[in-house]
Formats: sequence, C-alpha cells, structure tokens
Amino acid sequence: MKQLLRTEDADLIEAASTLLGSDYVLADALGVSRRAVQRWAQGINPVPAGVWPLVAKLVEAKQEEFAGLVALAEEMQEALIRRKLVA
Repeated sequence: MKQLLRTEDADLIEAASTLLGSDYVLADALGVSRRAVQRWAQGINPVPAGVWPLVAKLVEAKQEEFAGLVALAEEMQEALIRRKLVA
C-alpha cells in the first residue's frame, strides 16, 4: 500500500474541490478524471506542477463570482432597508 503524502498540495486540492462544489467539477475543469483529483486530495499521488496555474485561474474566477454575489446581496439589502422590510 502506498504511503500517504498528506501535504499542503493535498489540502489545496481538497479546498479547490470544495470551493468549486465537488471533485467532479474540479476534475472536469482541469480535464482529468475524478479519481485523479481524489488521489491528489488524499495525498496518494503528487499534484502535477502544470495543474497549479489552472487551479489558480479557477480560484480567481470563483472569487470574482463571489464578489459579484456579495455586491448583489448588498444592493438587495439596501433596497429592503429603504422599503423598511429589514432592520
């Protein structure tokens, strides 16, 4: 049985899967199998160096999406306050 290589890389892959919603979504976005993503996240296989630039782009895109959602929520909150529907 292979020794687990639990590393910061594994933690980052696991976090990216969570951020994007699932192993399936991350695997599809990276063009790899779900099993490859799982093995990276479990520390079984090392993450190929070429994966990191793609992960960085995915995280940046998700940050932009979240920023847009936060802005929309703030606008809605202000509108509801003006209508005296929330405190």
